[in-house]
Amino acid sequence: MNYPCDFHVPLPKCSFAEFSYISEVKLQPSKGCSLDPLPTRMVKQVMGPLLPLMTTFINSSLTSGDVPENMKVARIYPLPKKSSLDSEHLQNYRAASNLLLLSRLLEKVVAFKLQSYMDTHRLHDPTQPAYSTGHSTEIAPDRVQNDLLCTIDKRGVAILVLMDLSAAFDTVDHNAQPVIVLYWRYCS
Repeated sequence: MNYPCDFHVPLPKCSFAEFSYISEVKLQPSKGCSLDPLPTRMVKQVMGPLLPLMTTFINSSLTSGDVPENMKVARIYPLPKKSSLDSEHLQNYRAASNLLLLSRLLEKVVAFKLQSYMDTHRLHDPTQPAYSTGHSTEIAPDRVQNDLLCTIDKRGVAILVLMDLSAAFDTVDHNAQPVIVLYWRYCS
């Protein structure tokens, strides 16, 4: 398949084992979940004997590629989308989930492993500022402005279409059939 963009990098061959096995878990999150059998602060106090068990659990999950059903539970609670919105209307809230401590740790390990893998194999789109080390979404407006100015300097045509996506999720018909959206960008 031909890709029109110059940033396409073929995926390197890898096995799931590259994501497996950690030597230890660092317990950083202090936020607890009411579903946890022990409060997080107590787990931190007795971390020594629990560390090998937690590490074994996470390694087992990484190796098998599976998360036990009892770890797929969360406490769901509403959060206001913006503090300025009317708190009487349900559409002004979004759902937030509070995972079990062990589930949060597993999630962080998987995110770290995936980020490391993508960094190692240079799989990030260089035009995507978010989720890249040393970049932030604040770079995106600068990039757009630079692209517009460069196009104008070259006497090209520049069109900018802006959309407010702050409440985009509210416009989704959740009963509709899924639609596959393809993104294509021409790089000259």
